[in-house]
Amino acid sequence: MDRSKFLIGLMALVGLVGVEGAGAQVFQPEQERKSTERGAESGRKALEAADAAEQLLSGEGGVRYADVLAAPDDLELNYRYANAQVARGDLKGAAATLERILLIAPDLPKVQLFHAIVLYRLDDLDGAEAALERVRSAELDAELAATAAEYARRIDRRQRRTRGSFSLSAGAQYDSNRNSAPRSNSLLVRDFRFELGDDAREDDDYAYLGIGELALERKVGAQEQHTLFGVFTFYNAEQERLDRFDVRSGTADVGLRYRTQPVDWTFQLSSGLVDLSSEKFVRNVAGEIRAEGRIAPRAHARALARIEYFDYDGIPDSPRAYWRTGFETTLGGEFLYTWSPSHQTALAVGGRSRSADRRFYSYYGPTAGLRHTWLPGGGQFVLGGATLDWNRYKDAQTFISTKIRREAVVRTRLLYGAPSPS
Repeated sequence: MDRSKFLIGLMALVGLVGVEGAGAQVFQPEQERKSTERGAESGRKALEAADAAEQLLSGEGGVRYADVLAAPDDLELNYRYANAQVARGDLKGAAATLERILLIAPDLPKVQLFHAIVLYRLDDLDGAEAALERVRSAELDAELAATAAEYARRIDRRQRRTRGSFSLSAGAQYDSNRNSAPRSNSLLVRDFRFELGDDAREDDDYAYLGIGELALERKVGAQEQHTLFGVFTFYNAEQERLDRFDVRSGTADVGLRYRTQPVDWTFQLSSGLVDLSSEKFVRNVAGEIRAEGRIAPRAHARALARIEYFDYDGIPDSPRAYWRTGFETTLGGEFLYTWSPSHQTALAVGGRSRSADRRFYSYYGPTAGLRHTWLPGGGQFVLGGATLDWNRYKDAQTFISTKIRREAVVRTRLLYGAPSPS
């Protein structure tokens, strides 16, 4: 099983920024938990990418193809050109350049190791294993030997039919309006405005976050190109002062990744339970289909369709929460562009429709998101982004106001991570 990894995170969430209608923002711990878990998942992927970038970017770039044509037998120039190709995200081109070097000089351990790592990142595990065997048969210095041994272990893990991993993430979150109070410090009742008491106004608080994840995979199919998977996640957000907003949850995801050309498909079923203030608050089940494919050497595209059922229980702090029970449907797409092994930007757009037992809790509207990943080196990463949900509710909550509620919910995130000491 892979060694555990830790993320150190700093996350900022900004809630309701624009409302037409009335009432405070509805506290939705299940959405908050999803947002944080997605951040942690992106962080883990960024850690893996940071590690890959550290191994691949082993020299300077700045070499053009014309320079190589002018001096095709200059091995150092070709090696620098392979680094430049990696920096541009052209791993296949880098593999071809390194193979050309090895045809001329097959006994260069540094080039052999670089070639093996590039093949590994291209998912050519057999080729990477053969290249590593040639590397390990040569005399290596301590650094090259350690890197070769590490990639031999990684290849062995990925070639197993069944494998597992465990990860831990830890962080802190600050919310300037944790109790989701109206910014106006007033409350509408049948369109009449009443001032809130001091104990009901905006109250900020810190939370300490912890996420544990156990993932299991098994390769299936004639060529073992498909994968059955199960992911079990525990989430805990412990407030510093406002204990009634403590959130704990457990989720289980199972599914199949089906690899085809040019699109890879994922079919997934999920189930979860969220506790709010140590009370069972909401259960959910969901089905999801995702498609992903490369549309250019540096660009990927993803599409998603998801339907989810939420079943709420009334609790002392929210006795009529069951009014929000219902289905949520999400459709969306994401475009990812890799500027270099150190920088990637993702733009997401979509739409969401939520039904509820009471129509004034039902809404629909577009969603959008933007995030950027930066890998500064040393296995570190910085992940920043923002999402916007524009919601139009289907009916007025007449006890509060005759106006139909509209809201724009903006969430921003800044996450820093680094691998734990070995």
